[in-house]
Amino acid sequence: MLRPSCFCVCRQVVGVLLLDACVDVAKVQSLYRLEDFVLLAEHEPRQHVELHTFVLNPIFAASSRFLLREVMRLHSATCIYYGIKDDTPVPDVLKEFVQLTPRPQVAVPAELTDELMASAAAAGEEPEDASPYSFASHALFLLTRKMMSEPKVVNNARIVVLGSSDASLALLEALVSVPYLHFSSLCLVAPKASQRLRAPRGTFASVADADEALEAAADSFFSRACSYTPAEVAALNLGSRVQIVEGRMLDLDRQGKAVVMTDGSLVRYDLLVVAPELGDQSLRSFGPEVAELRGAFSISDEDAAAAALEFLDERQLTGDAGAPVVVYGGSADAYCAVKALLTHGVPASDITLVVPPVAGGVVAGEPFGDEKIVSRVDVRLAALGVGVRRGLSLVGVEADEADFRTLGAVQLASAPDAEPELMICRTLLCCAEPHLDRPTFRALNHNSIVFDGGLIVDGRFRTNDPAIYAAGPLTKLARRLRTKGKPVAPSGRETGTKLAQALLLALDPNSSSPLGGDAPPFFSGPVSVAVDLPGGLYYYRVSKPLAGADSRRTCGWRGADRPFALARGALHAPTTLPPTPPPFTSPRLLPPFPPSMLPSFPADPPPYFSRAHTLLSPGSYSATLAHPDFGTELLTDSMSRPDAAAGLGGAVSYCSVRLDRYGAVMSIVYLGEVPADEGATGGGGGTEGGGSCSLFISVRGPGRRADRAEGAWEFMGTMSGRAEAQPFATPPPP
Repeated sequence: MLRPSCFCVCRQVVGVLLLDACVDVAKVQSLYRLEDFVLLAEHEPRQHVELHTFVLNPIFAASSRFLLREVMRLHSATCIYYGIKDDTPVPDVLKEFVQLTPRPQVAVPAELTDELMASAAAAGEEPEDASPYSFASHALFLLTRKMMSEPKVVNNARIVVLGSSDASLALLEALVSVPYLHFSSLCLVAPKASQRLRAPRGTFASVADADEALEAAADSFFSRACSYTPAEVAALNLGSRVQIVEGRMLDLDRQGKAVVMTDGSLVRYDLLVVAPELGDQSLRSFGPEVAELRGAFSISDEDAAAAALEFLDERQLTGDAGAPVVVYGGSADAYCAVKALLTHGVPASDITLVVPPVAGGVVAGEPFGDEKIVSRVDVRLAALGVGVRRGLSLVGVEADEADFRTLGAVQLASAPDAEPELMICRTLLCCAEPHLDRPTFRALNHNSIVFDGGLIVDGRFRTNDPAIYAAGPLTKLARRLRTKGKPVAPSGRETGTKLAQALLLALDPNSSSPLGGDAPPFFSGPVSVAVDLPGGLYYYRVSKPLAGADSRRTCGWRGADRPFALARGALHAPTTLPPTPPPFTSPRLLPPFPPSMLPSFPADPPPYFSRAHTLLSPGSYSATLAHPDFGTELLTDSMSRPDAAAGLGGAVSYCSVRLDRYGAVMSIVYLGEVPADEGATGGGGGTEGGGSCSLFISVRGPGRRADRAEGAWEFMGTMSGRAEAQPFATPPPP
């Protein structure tokens, strides 16, 4: 029921307001963290209203808070909500509200939903709505009667964020979520800023419109970091609070504090944050002539991928569709590019995947880190007809003899001093290790921003210019901090949150950031990646942000030297080991770790959990614990069955759960034919057809019902085969 209100001054209407008194408080509480600002016991349901329309003459905009307070008094309301969707105009009164944080939702499998409804029907009860995905679909703002007497502190500092990476989104999310601050000048500068505020990279196909088919196809060339889901981005709706500038940085004016764009325009700033998305730069090393060849593409962003697709369509129209296509690189994006080409209609026999040679025992840029997964992916590629050449580096590019502006062949070599091999190629897609693009590097380097293998920052993400901050994989800690080992690659979302804490120290005098002094930040959140592979395979990995198998050995950014919670609190592991091995009482337990702290499985385990143990020799328990590489791997592999290659025996999968010597989960890896749920608040992008699979990893006692704890992460599922737990000596993928 709508309740109208009219504002008049000297018998002239200056404003109109509509309130909706029908607010489902229980639903709002289930979708948003309402209790962070409201004690629900002190607010009756009838006192919650929703602001439907608010139109006010700009002359009286300064009186918006007074008008809202009077409306709340007349309608006996204590809480006003206001929802913002993508197509909703943003009113000026929005700055008076506080944004509610979306609550992570539990993704209920369809099988469990059917079971609960059947149980309720058998008991004669009314079945409840247990939708597999019930999540916030838009941003929701709140204003209470208490907040009326606590006006926000307006901060007019011009904060410019360069790049639309996950760290940038997390930074903006943290800044707009401060309840007592209003940042009036937040700006996001990126080539695909509007698209990224709708969906993270690799998931745009799930939200794209019918006229955005090319953008969706170009976005499928990239893997997914799983830091955000499209539903989370929609629930945040950062576009309503952040100014968007589409474009690229060409130069930087440090003295004038301005970013020079490619079109000559200037974006002024007081604080500049550099956190761009990295991309392939392989062709840059061969000179500008090679980079301008028609048919040679460095897939550094969506624009390059879209240009490659348009070039392939052009060749198809001219009758040259059967020309060879080479995808160069060993990153996850290279495999995504192969699948995107197959989806676009390129014949599999025309595609060749060239992977760089082995460097230091691991294939350069190899995203899997496990030879078993690599071999299984190669089998699928061979079955499709896609050629795979491993151990070859791209050392040269040759133009076509008939047309020197078009690509004709590539030169590949197995070693720097080896004779190059010539491979005929009409289209080259480079998807190697991502690096910072050259214009951004030149702009920073020419302005004396220290770059030594990475953008040098201190423990608070500050560069040598106090007005310029940086975060993400392009950064490197200053040597004075004396960090040892290879720097870890933390989650982009966690990095952005830490960066926001550092910025608030300079923007908010009341801030009490946990960052201490100039010490390196501590990262403990899991790092995840999802890849849609050719042949109907789906790859997922979540791992500890630590280089190495021993959680006590701190590497780089003080890596996670404590056990961590898997993706929204799925599993907590102990920090100490028992003095003696516990009795082996159940095949579902993994001794010698305390059973109460281990992942448990349903009371009737599927066949693939029929065998789970640690290979401990009698009397060698202490020696095994003292071994520096001690750990346990729970391995599930049904892809090695003889009938798996023929597609018989149902869906197949490969799953590996690795624990370190202290029982903390190091990594979980899944490769299978059934897509998994990427996060608890919504479905991941890129999944096609069929239902998702799930393996519950939560803490449960023996004999209890197989229900998951709140916040547990639904990751893997319906698999078959035999499970083995075995020690591992090689570190899990970082």
